[in-house]
Amino acid sequence: MSTSSGTPHTTGPNHGSTPAAPRGWQRKGTVILATVLFSLIAFASTTQTWLTVILPQDAVQTPDLQIPGSDAATAVTAFALVALAAALAVSIAGRVARILVVAILFIAGVGIVWNSLLVVADPTGAAPPPLGKQSASAPTATPDSC
Repeated sequence: MSTSSGTPHTTGPNHGSTPAAPRGWQRKGTVILATVLFSLIAFASTTQTWLTVILPQDAVQTPDLQIPGSDAATAVTAFALVALAAALAVSIAGRVARILVVAILFIAGVGIVWNSLLVVADPTGAAPPPLGKQSASAPTATPDSC
């Protein structure tokens, strides 16, 4: 009782469908590379000067102070370190754990952006506390006071 239609009939788990290739952002190697790249960019940005403080020039000539990002926004360095640790975690994590690590990466990315914007919004508050107090309380010379 077999009917032959001229087409071969195959059975098995792979019949008729092949698994789709994962998208670029779903590949483990892509996630690791992007994580390392962006966290290194965040680290590199903290080594650069973020703020320049011009001190009052009274009787003593004082040089302008250059404040690097690691001092202006220490949280950016911490979040970049979290991102590098997440890159290691992604390399050994399974599919479900990778989703959790990506959520942690998202939080770290938001933290980097948020803390960077805080420095832009309030540069005086981002200066180290002693310098912020000194520059805020220092009297400024006016032409009339000379």
